[in-house]
Amino acid sequence: MALSHDYLGLSYRQLAVKLQYADPSTMRSVWHGLTLPSIEKLVLFSQLKCSPTTRPNIDWVLTGKGKPLLTLESSRDEKVDIEKLEIEGQLATRLKQMSLRKKQSLLAIID
Repeated sequence: MALSHDYLGLSYRQLAVKLQYADPSTMRSVWHGLTLPSIEKLVLFSQLKCSPTTRPNIDWVLTGKGKPLLTLESSRDEKVDIEKLEIEGQLATRLKQMSLRKKQSLLAIID
């Protein structure tokens, strides 16, 4: 999570607030590599802006490949990628909250 400090200028406590962790010690565990963040937290992290024109590159965070920051452009592909991340985060949150019966019904609809 050096990216958050080096590029966002945030301590782990400040980042914990931005990522909506109830307890900063959880963020400290992520910061030190003792635990992994949830998909929802990764989506929130990917949406943080380092500057008016840059944001974290989630691919770099997960794999170490590419550049740590992405330049925000008004390109259609970039907007689609951001929208996709937001939707996937919302879906993951709702799926976690659903009962098993509702999940089975949803699968039946999708199939």
